[in-house]
Amino acid sequence: MAYKNLVHLHNEHRHWLNEFDLYQDEIKYFQHLLAKKVPQLQERDLKEDALYFKGQWIEILSKIDDFRHKVYAHEARLYRKLELANRTKDHVITDEEHHIVKGEMEEFSLRYKALKQRFQEFLK
Repeated sequence: MAYKNLVHLHNEHRHWLNEFDLYQDEIKYFQHLLAKKVPQLQERDLKEDALYFKGQWIEILSKIDDFRHKVYAHEARLYRKLELANRTKDHVITDEEHHIVKGEMEEFSLRYKALKQRFQEFLK
């Protein structure tokens, strides 16, 4: 796909980074709720579920860090392509990699939202 300017891509990257901020804030809150709930749990299965969610939140936070680095690196590559395009007077930039990153982001977001829903059910 060809882009005449990268404003749209940059805005999409900003949106992803803002989503990461939201996810991290939510996870801090979820970890707090989990810490309050664990002492109240009586059944072994529920304690195992609590450990599962604790591990999942840690894994998600790690993946968010990885995705942040990926988005920043992707943005830097697009900037270098734009600089080259400006020097060569070729102002059409193609970037198939953006669609790959976008697909990974969408998959990650769906996984996070599903885990969040299961966690909310666990808290009930």
